[in-house]
Amino acid sequence: MATKKQKRERAIKIQRWVSKWQDKLFLQEYRFTVAILDKFSGSGGAWAEIEVNSNYLEATISVYSSFWELDEKVQEETIVHELCHCHTDDFTTMVYGFLQGKMQTPDYIEKVRERTTQMICKIAFRDEW
Repeated sequence: MATKKQKRERAIKIQRWVSKWQDKLFLQEYRFTVAILDKFSGSGGAWAEIEVNSNYLEATISVYSSFWELDEKVQEETIVHELCHCHTDDFTTMVYGFLQGKMQTPDYIEKVRERTTQMICKIAFRDEW
């Protein structure tokens, strides 16, 4: 379990990456908060997750303890991936709404969401390698 000081330092590191990428990803209007969690991983083994409120242009990035075992470049790419969800969140919400008519399964929509988000991430991140 991380100490309060470690959590503070880790949150600062994440905020620096958010600041670095916010303009590049056209997310200047968003306000981001960071939660450093003791839980090893999120749903589906995620290293980090984001909860987006596109109505109020706010988002919280939750970072799990497994994240800190990754190489620093993978850590940064993971944060960029989470930021890219800000661009796919409304689409996802809309599509989930269509699910009330049973047009697609949640698993399929999540697959499309992750693939789209990762593609945006790869495009945005290509100059960093």
